[in-house]
Amino acid sequence: MTLKLKLWIQALVPILCVTILGGAFVLWTTISQQKQLIKNTLISNVKQLENEIRFASANLEKTINEHINKSNIVESARSLYKITDTLPELKRTIQCETISALQQLIQGKEYDVVAIYNPANLETYATRSQIFAVSTNPVDNSIEYYAPTAGSALLQCFSKEWRKISKPAINLPTRLKIPAQKEIHLAVTGNQLNITGILPVNDISYYGGKANEKLVGAALLRQRITNNFMLNFSNKTSLKSDLFSLSGKHIAGAHFDRAKELPLHIINQFKGGELFTEINIKNRDYYMMVRAYHHMDKPVFLMASFASREIVSKNIKDIFFLQFAGIIVGMIFATIVAIFMEKIITKPITKVTEQMNRIYHENRFDQRVIIESNDEIGRLAGSFNNMTAMLEMEVEKRTHELSETITALQKSYDDLQKAYKKISELEQVKTNFVSTVSHELRTPLTSILGFAMATQKSYEKFVLPAVPLTDKKAEKKSIYIKDGLAIVISEATRLSRLINDLLDIAKMESGEMQWKIKEVDILDICGKTLTAIAGYPKSDLVEVSFEAPKTVRPIKGDPDRIFQVITNLMSNALKFTKQGRVILRVEAMGNAVKVTISDTGIGLSKDSCLKVFDKFTQIVDDNDVDRPKGTGLGLPICKEIIKHMGGKMWAESEIGKGSNFYFTINYFNSKNQA
Repeated sequence: MTLKLKLWIQALVPILCVTILGGAFVLWTTISQQKQLIKNTLISNVKQLENEIRFASANLEKTINEHINKSNIVESARSLYKITDTLPELKRTIQCETISALQQLIQGKEYDVVAIYNPANLETYATRSQIFAVSTNPVDNSIEYYAPTAGSALLQCFSKEWRKISKPAINLPTRLKIPAQKEIHLAVTGNQLNITGILPVNDISYYGGKANEKLVGAALLRQRITNNFMLNFSNKTSLKSDLFSLSGKHIAGAHFDRAKELPLHIINQFKGGELFTEINIKNRDYYMMVRAYHHMDKPVFLMASFASREIVSKNIKDIFFLQFAGIIVGMIFATIVAIFMEKIITKPITKVTEQMNRIYHENRFDQRVIIESNDEIGRLAGSFNNMTAMLEMEVEKRTHELSETITALQKSYDDLQKAYKKISELEQVKTNFVSTVSHELRTPLTSILGFAMATQKSYEKFVLPAVPLTDKKAEKKSIYIKDGLAIVISEATRLSRLINDLLDIAKMESGEMQWKIKEVDILDICGKTLTAIAGYPKSDLVEVSFEAPKTVRPIKGDPDRIFQVITNLMSNALKFTKQGRVILRVEAMGNAVKVTISDTGIGLSKDSCLKVFDKFTQIVDDNDVDRPKGTGLGLPICKEIIKHMGGKMWAESEIGKGSNFYFTINYFNSKNQA
């Protein structure tokens, strides 16, 4: 038997056997387990629908937690219950905030009604387009409903006149048993399935330092499960589903709208768990799975999923076709593999491979493969020997080049070390020079500034009054001299600030800065900063605010330097903000305090946020037509101060939307402080 025939048998027979036997088994499984597969598919679809409804319940509960339980609704609801029930006024000033918040909650969402109850009865509620107030008639204790006369939903809660109306079509209980804590209910009312969330509202008062909670009402949020809900679900799956009441009446769905209730024989067969059956609807046969949805261990309604027998039969035929095609493809694949295996040389190549492995593992490229024949294997061995010889020469060459490269790198490293040492010396010389020049400039500059200010004062006091009003030329020169003195004083003041900044930078870099590190009250420093910047020039369209908790743990730092940092950041925010808000915010962050200065000014680009802390850097973006100029040292000094106290400083900004500057300082005695 030739090697070619052996390879054909070795490759073709096992693959053909596996393909034919596997295909036959899959066909048998598909035929015999058809109904079970359909049942499992329908069960999966019903369970998915159940999860979808549970997800809707969870979303409603999340809405209650995140929105209704917010202080702006709950606090206004508490106030609503405490105010008099005078009908003509209908508590407009209190209800306005409550109803507006309620209506904003449901607009654009899947909820159809939100309501407020007091312990006695319904107080007020809102739909997506209308608000209502409820009052108890003291004569016969009946419930009366009122609506604002304003037509616009935006103006409804501000309407000065309310009209009495008949009971709205919305189905809400006039009285509610208020639970002790938040509850989510699923219930069928008529042919409607509702998910309702109830949140008790408590008023908290304090006596002798102890909190006393008193139940004053409840907030209710409701969502309807409609045909749209079921249609959206059906779009996610390949099967249609419907909801029925426990008595079999149709509630909502995407398929059963052609029949309003389940057939009687299906209701009789259903025992409360789940039922898989066949059903005929309008002369079309379907497989159907019915299952009860339980809430709080009680069945609430029925879920049903359908699969057309016609479509199922078509799918089975498609599966048969695909399986048959798979067998054919398997045979073709087996033939290709056999042809490929025929071309593989097994036994002769093994010897060559073993010799190659020995060369590889021993790392000896001087070894050669023994050539035993002149056929393709022999030529392959000869080519391998030639390749090994070339590789041996290449390794020697690369080793020599690597040695030379290492020597060159070592020399470059030594040169870099020398250059770094020289740069360090030059940096120190620069620092000393800046410090010395700044010291030498400070004294004459102080004299210039003082002399200019004294000259200006004397000029305005003695010279200006003496200039004749009739001499226009003298008057013009007087104004020119006055303006010139003002410019000298302004520029001298700016130069003085620059020199002070240079001295601060030099002291910080040389380690000569004197620090007064101690326990610091950050809220006290923030208060002093707000007082200090109150007189700073700013636009009338800018609002300055302060946000912080009532108490904050003491931090470790230099109070004067922290005041300098906050003042600098706040003044920058005011300088670059023409309108909007500048906010100073203090908040806890782990073992440190985080301070944020936010503004709604012209903002910075992402690249500028990284460069703004570089010394002598003036940020110029495309939109900076009239950006105020500075020395370029304020922010680098601030960052050095915070860095010295063990904190961090960074910035986030967007052009046209404002900037946020942050820094952190560790608490006093914090484990993480430097």
